[in-house]
Amino acid sequence: MLNVLELSEGDIQKSKQLIIGKLYIKNLTANIDRLLSEIRLNEKKIILHRSSYDIESRSTELINEFRIIYNEKKITFSLDIPSNTELLYVDPFYFDNCLRNLFDNAIKYSGNEPIITMACTQSEEKTSIIITDNGIGISRNNRKKVFRSFFRSAEAPVVKGHGIGLAFVRQIVKIHGGKLDLQSVPEKGSTFTITLPNKTVKS
Repeated sequence: MLNVLELSEGDIQKSKQLIIGKLYIKNLTANIDRLLSEIRLNEKKIILHRSSYDIESRSTELINEFRIIYNEKKITFSLDIPSNTELLYVDPFYFDNCLRNLFDNAIKYSGNEPIITMACTQSEEKTSIIITDNGIGISRNNRKKVFRSFFRSAEAPVVKGHGIGLAFVRQIVKIHGGKLDLQSVPEKGSTFTITLPNKTVKS
């Protein structure tokens, strides 16, 4: 319905508002999907449908969506992905949601000028995806707790959320045969590293 309204809308400002509305709905849908996936994970009913996945293009698209959703923030995003990096072989739906959650957290917890970097390294055995932000960081006491479902830290009480995101990300990465690591310095930022075994498709 919003697509139809956007096509028929002649006012540029209203058209932009419709675009933002669509992205909010997309983000809400992703959150609902994550919650349902959390339930399926607990019931061990997740089935992956793997295919080739271009992490560079998908990351750029997701960040551009967040630039509109968080239009009041000045987001700086940089990629460091070698040109010979092979495509990942993952479930696009679930992996999109993993990246969406990590980016969303990085933006929400990094004030008005988030600086987010993504790097990708590959060896014969594994691929590592490193996402770093300049946010408030996570205290040593909370670094394990943030991966628990529904955990909400008192360190950032004004930031909205449900506390399911990082638990979901870690479980999805684990189902892909990988692991999720966290390094963080309070008041300086956090780095999340996804490491996956090399079940890749050549680009």
